[in-house]
Amino acid sequence: MIEIIPIVDAKGLRRFVDFPTKLLGKDPSYVPPFRDQELESLDPARNPASEFCEWKLWMAYRDGKPVGRVCALLNHRYNETWKTNRMRFTRLDFIDDAEVVDALMAKVEDWAREKGVAQIHGPMGFCDLDHQGMLVDGFQHQNLMITIYSPAYYPKHMERLGYTKDVDWVESILPVPEHVDAKVEKVASYVLKRSGVKIITFPNAKALRKRVDEIFVLLDKAYAPLYGTVPLNKALQDMYVEQYFSMVDLRYCLALEDTQGNIVGFGLAMPGLEKAVRWSKGKIFPFGWAPLLWQMKHSDHLDLIFIAVDPAWQGRGLNAVMVQFVAKRAKEAGMRYAETGPNLEENEKILNTWGHIEGVVTHKRRRCYIKTLEPAAAQA
Repeated sequence: MIEIIPIVDAKGLRRFVDFPTKLLGKDPSYVPPFRDQELESLDPARNPASEFCEWKLWMAYRDGKPVGRVCALLNHRYNETWKTNRMRFTRLDFIDDAEVVDALMAKVEDWAREKGVAQIHGPMGFCDLDHQGMLVDGFQHQNLMITIYSPAYYPKHMERLGYTKDVDWVESILPVPEHVDAKVEKVASYVLKRSGVKIITFPNAKALRKRVDEIFVLLDKAYAPLYGTVPLNKALQDMYVEQYFSMVDLRYCLALEDTQGNIVGFGLAMPGLEKAVRWSKGKIFPFGWAPLLWQMKHSDHLDLIFIAVDPAWQGRGLNAVMVQFVAKRAKEAGMRYAETGPNLEENEKILNTWGHIEGVVTHKRRRCYIKTLEPAAAQA
């Protein structure tokens, strides 16, 4: 007998956040999210997305033991922006048991009908910077800090429940070249000279924060056409600044500035910290900082976090300039490879950027599922 319990207090939220690590923690491919960030993101009193989102959390229990969890998320700004009528699901984790996942998704679907929603899709988070996409290929590879891991039985249950593919994202490994390609260097120099754009680096965190508002304006413009994106309010931007920028290695952070001083491109990578995050089980305090700092100095690969170009400047080679900059820095630091986050399979501009790199391998695929709901009367 499965009992579905709503999460209504801080104690329940901690159990909700800790569940996937207890379920999947022994799987070598699993990397937990940062626990404190998850607690903040899922608390309506602390997450500024509550301005345009409402959500409910449930956990599944059998004989008093937790066996699953899910969050149903109604993003009103997304529906207004994209002219849809959809509810999202996120933070879906469960044991390999049909009874468990069926009961959890029934709660999501019931609430969707109650809210007059026609479709459910996911996994999708509060915005494009939140975790999204269920792994459907590449289960043997470790997930990044910015992605979610799911074992192979997850998509099988989603498809059994009538959820089908809406979009896919792919992730790639990019080898760091042994030698800087003189031709690529020449092309990058030519692009900068022809465009009048110059590379801006940041000597310290204070210098980066001074321009962070401009950077988020650029990210909003560059990512606006991509699936599931919504404009971010200032408070939500500030939350992600704390989450993403607090551990930035400035060697791999750059902006591109036009002749008027406007930021028209931005790139951010960081040393892969997955081993340290696994060791600490996503807990930064009180002892998690030490392994993170050690890993930042000793990691053998980069995680590519952001690459964005103003739409008015796209197609002029600025992506290649930023990739070349990061590749040179990675080579100097002794990095072996870089790993991309999820890229929409229909986003040809970014995929073509990686495609020009010798030895690139697409190694993971993740999916947003969708299901059109039957009306409650028809279901009855």
